[in-house]
Amino acid sequence: MFAFADPAAAAESGCGTHKVARVSLYSWACNLETSDSEISYRVHFQNNHGSQVLIDYQNGVSVAGGAVRWDFTNTRVPLNTGDRSYENYGGGCTRGAKARAAVRIKENNGSWGTTAYSASITCR
Repeated sequence: MFAFADPAAAAESGCGTHKVARVSLYSWACNLETSDSEISYRVHFQNNHGSQVLIDYQNGVSVAGGAVRWDFTNTRVPLNTGDRSYENYGGGCTRGAKARAAVRIKENNGSWGTTAYSASITCR
């Protein structure tokens, strides 16, 4: 379920830098928590384009500095002008290892844009 940002949503920490795709679309990732070798995270999107756009994105987790384990479900969502939206996800991580959430948006040419990461968090 794609949801609009809600101030009452779960507390975030360790948000990473905003990355730009398709000139005016922003994405970033934040940590929610870790427990029982799982990381919970939130990916955000913002549309600063002058009209509604459809975005294709993927999310995943990088553990201990390894490659991102992408969720290969290519998610497509509409985003209206000025909208800021988010989606919550989870992924596995090794207890004691550092993990980072990741998100990327598909560019107009079909390639994946720059990956946005959350800050590292230690898995419990």
